[in-house]
Amino acid sequence: MKQPLDERELASLIRAHSPALFVLARAFTDNDADAEDILQDMWMIAARSSHRRAAGAPIRTWLCAVTLNQARSYRRRRNRRRWLTTLWSSEIPTQHDESCSPSLAIELQRAALWRAVAALPPLQRDTVLLRIVEDLSTRDAALRMKRAEGTVKSSLHRALATLRRVLETTTAHDSD
Repeated sequence: MKQPLDERELASLIRAHSPALFVLARAFTDNDADAEDILQDMWMIAARSSHRRAAGAPIRTWLCAVTLNQARSYRRRRNRRRWLTTLWSSEIPTQHDESCSPSLAIELQRAALWRAVAALPPLQRDTVLLRIVEDLSTRDAALRMKRAEGTVKSSLHRALATLRRVLETTTAHDSD
């Protein structure tokens, strides 16, 4: 098994490959700062796991694959966060009857969201709070929860499915 990259090797790779990898990361983001965050995360992963690269595999190909994985994770995280935050932002489009003011309808929808989060099983609730509200990575949430990363991923998936069902039901009842 190969050794992880030393500081000199890593610095050399960063200088040689960052411009092209930045373009790749930028394709998945809304701004340069987020693309830079993706690259920083990618370089951390590359430094930690370079020994896992297949022997003889071109380094640029491997770095592109790691960047793509980070960028896709970033986009999934951003989309999940947007979905939930739009539910409690002031721009929520709501259907309401004439007796309910728009601001009251928004507050009722926010309350429904938080009730749904509070009603989740503890593992799913904690996962939503750490991954979506606090915006922690899967790895950091897993460390904080003392759980495997796969457990955090599946818990988040189940929690979001439950929240969607509950909120769709709530919205359907409110518009009747």
